[in-house]
Amino acid sequence: MRKISVGILAAVGIALLLLSFVSMGQAYFNNYTIGGSEGPGVKQIGGGDPQVEKALRGIRGTSAAYAGAFAVLFLAIVFGPYKRGEIWAWWALMVASLLHAAIVLPRLVFVDTTLGVGPAVAQAVVVIVALLLDTSRLRAPRA
Repeated sequence: MRKISVGILAAVGIALLLLSFVSMGQAYFNNYTIGGSEGPGVKQIGGGDPQVEKALRGIRGTSAAYAGAFAVLFLAIVFGPYKRGEIWAWWALMVASLLHAAIVLPRLVFVDTTLGVGPAVAQAVVVIVALLLDTSRLRAPRA
């Protein structure tokens, strides 16, 4: 089950890394929409004010950078200590996934939107399922 778990987690990490580059491209090169696919583009929101457009592009670019950095660290843990069976790596991936979901879910209440909740919850569910496939390491005696 460990190999399946590692494979699923690797797929999640690679997808996150690739999507961070897609998001970077949107931030720096496209008139990406705000508030969903039917929302106004970043140029329309800026209303001709280049500072507003720069700020929105910067926010998206920073988010893409953090997503990419998270993906690299995620993959480093998956292909290193997690694959070797180290218990702390299982817990690090679990806590990171739960924290990500915990930070995104309050937008349902405080921002009154579901925008972005689906992908975050889907990611958390896939990671948690992959980790649950390898809970035997948590019962193993320590070396």
